[in-house]
Amino acid sequence: MRLQERTPGISEALRPSGGVRDRDDCNLRCAMLIVRVIAGCSGILPAFPRLMPMIVSNEGEALFRVEMRGMLRKADLDRCQERLATEMRTIGPVRILFVLDGFEGWDSRDNWSDLTFYAKYGDDIDRIAIVGDAHWRSEAMMFAGADLRRAPVEYFAGSAGHDLAARAWLKATAAAPNRLRKERLS
Repeated sequence: MRLQERTPGISEALRPSGGVRDRDDCNLRCAMLIVRVIAGCSGILPAFPRLMPMIVSNEGEALFRVEMRGMLRKADLDRCQERLATEMRTIGPVRILFVLDGFEGWDSRDNWSDLTFYAKYGDDIDRIAIVGDAHWRSEAMMFAGADLRRAPVEYFAGSAGHDLAARAWLKATAAAPNRLRKERLS
């Protein structure tokens, strides 16, 4: 089986407009494609879900989308948090949309007890929406610290393509207190 048949989208990325001119041209295009995928700049990332388990993108208006795929490692989370911290230092409070697409959970070999990011930047997050399969709801809400945060956290069951309700909720102007936090304080 050829590479193009195993990974959809590769053949289009490798094929120059005039066709592959020679083996060196094809090898160069392959090397450039690999670098782009690793750097997270490629439009064909869905063909490589294990290479980039977390992809952070700024969608404007202080809204960030974080796509999570495969098995999450602590190092991936650290890179994501570093990016978000840099953005928050520049633009201030943000709203975050987490999309669990082909998510397989948190790697049990890693130490997930580090709460430094939460302690330092937790108040700079206005809202968190999580979109994913219903079976991840309780674990994702616990991982997000839903009942500990000042910011509201909501889970929207559905696939990655069903994030319209989550986006609408994130963009709502009046930030209602976190439902779980309100119940705890009563």
